[in-house]
Amino acid sequence: MSVTPKIVLLALGRIFEQNNPSQDNELDAWLDQSPGNRELLEEFPDPATVVRASIEYGEIDDAAAWDKLVEEIPSLEAVPKKQLFPLRPAPLRTRWSYHFSRRWLTAAALMIIIAGTALCFPKVFSSLFKHEKPMTVQHPSPNAGGEAGAGSYMQPGSYRLLITLPDETLLDVASIPKKDTCIFNDITVRREGRGTLIYRLIDRPDKKTFYNQLTTPPGGWYTVILPDGSKVCLNAASSIGFSSSFGKQERDVTLQGEAYFEVARQEGDHLFPFVVKITRGKGTVKTTAAGTLFNMTAYADETVVRTTLLKGTAHVEDTTAAVSEDLQAGDQYALNADGKSTILHHTDIVEAIAWKNDRFVFHDRMLIDIMRQIGRWYDATIVYQDTPRISLVTGGQRSQPVRILLQRMEVTGKVHFTIEDKRIIVTH
Repeated sequence: MSVTPKIVLLALGRIFEQNNPSQDNELDAWLDQSPGNRELLEEFPDPATVVRASIEYGEIDDAAAWDKLVEEIPSLEAVPKKQLFPLRPAPLRTRWSYHFSRRWLTAAALMIIIAGTALCFPKVFSSLFKHEKPMTVQHPSPNAGGEAGAGSYMQPGSYRLLITLPDETLLDVASIPKKDTCIFNDITVRREGRGTLIYRLIDRPDKKTFYNQLTTPPGGWYTVILPDGSKVCLNAASSIGFSSSFGKQERDVTLQGEAYFEVARQEGDHLFPFVVKITRGKGTVKTTAAGTLFNMTAYADETVVRTTLLKGTAHVEDTTAAVSEDLQAGDQYALNADGKSTILHHTDIVEAIAWKNDRFVFHDRMLIDIMRQIGRWYDATIVYQDTPRISLVTGGQRSQPVRILLQRMEVTGKVHFTIEDKRIIVTH
């Protein structure tokens, strides 16, 4: 993993929304070099944290600065004092000679370097981000003082998940201590890493069946490890449900929204197919798989239900279209709002699962379809002053500010956007 001072400044420019499209493209190219680069960027702190860190590192008391950093990254408490590197930013030519074997320690060092660079080398910092003023998305303000409205700070989605417990209690996963196993009625859950929940069921002596429901709100996503070991990545505004007999008598899951499934193979005498059910109108789309990777999209406001198979085989049954078909890797089953269905061979897998890789990829997609995804991810209301019937080829990082994504779309000259509070207004 090669990290240069310029990459750090580009990362800082992204979180402060200062990069131009060329700089964002350079950073994206670095991110695409390896999964580790992308994971490292995810560990960068938010702008407020960087500013606070910069102030701390400008003080004389290095111990206080370290204590402040530990507040923001609690895992640093485990670092032996003898391993602490100097908090004072060293000259730029030597500061990058340190090497750390643990990614979180590297991220901490980068945070210090970011803060030190912005503080001690303001001319370098400002010269890197000095560029032609890009085309801006308008931010009309309701304030007389001319400040930007709340929409200027519209944030991309984050790790958010809600559990509906068997007694109908709603549990926010963020309230669960990380890496602690917590018992709630008939389930055990454990947060593991960034945005991952391990979900297990407890045997009930009375064998009473209950229902489990996991939901991501708009602007949220999460990965869930089901009781059988299968992995489910939930996109924004999505929900899965399953019964307490999951993995013991069956492996049936209901889905609303979008999810990526990595189906675990079962061992032993009792093998159950992995079934995902989607209800659309009076019909049901049922996908049956085992040891398979696939993505399913079934939002209520989407006109098409899609099942995209990445690996293995799967069987799709659709009571609406009276379809019963086998899918091979690369196939996509699509059910349209009019009840007609198609199977596309050699579909665009990159676009189908771009969201799981934290990207937007739109290849000749209608604007209204693109804006539905943007609205769900940024938890924004899309308002059309007119509805341009146009298609676009566009994309970018889902972690970037919404204005950057909209600016790239505006470059085509086909559409214009205004951000106002939590609304994105679309005009031709």
